[in-house]
Amino acid sequence: RSLVTTDVTYPIDSVPLRGDGGFAFPYSPPGTKTFQLVDAAGAVHAEHAPDFGLVRSFGSPDGTDERSYTYDQALALITAIGLGEDAAAQQLTQGLLALQASSGAQAGAFVEVSAARNPAAARPIYRTGITTFAAYALLLRLQTLPAADPSASAVAAAATAAVDYLVGRQRADGLIPGGSGTVQPDGSIDPAALDWVSTEHSLDAWHALTLASTVLPGAAGSAAAQAAADLQSAIVSS
Repeated sequence: RSLVTTDVTYPIDSVPLRGDGGFAFPYSPPGTKTFQLVDAAGAVHAEHAPDFGLVRSFGSPDGTDERSYTYDQALALITAIGLGEDAAAQQLTQGLLALQASSGAQAGAFVEVSAARNPAAARPIYRTGITTFAAYALLLRLQTLPAADPSASAVAAAATAAVDYLVGRQRADGLIPGGSGTVQPDGSIDPAALDWVSTEHSLDAWHALTLASTVLPGAAGSAAAQAAADLQSAIVSS
């Protein structure tokens, strides 16, 4: 049985297994592919599926709606770091990086949620609070990595991009608005920026920016320190 994941996972086709153990499907639609060995009753005996290092926030019995929330991914990474589980932290970091926008107006921000098997198809919904948790997790990871670790440069770049995103959206009054992207009644996404400010997001952002000021070198660390100071004043005065 073949399945393809875009926003969710869709069953595509089933073919009999050949005597030599091989199989072939007549066509291949866009998306990431999963192949399952199933019996006549539909029970799955083996599966080959893409692994992006993402935790499944929840799933469905048939596996067609397995979603990963960035907030959950970041918390899982923070937990793995705290427990000293380096192998798990490495895998979870890989998954978290797959949820970050790498270009465009939202570069550095993290999506709200994605299909666990196809993060590239995540809807363009970004929230400041989610990005602050992701940034904090990456900064913690960077703090624990030896400078010579082969993954350190990618983690540093991602953490810096996330902090730059937060600093770049800080208002003149020191507060950071909610993010961008709203689901419309017809299911489409309005990409407009959100003007509201959340107390919770502000507190989360202060922690992330404060940590960034000690972890990131040079101008990035200095900008984070100034942003944290401005945000602290704004939180207190608000």
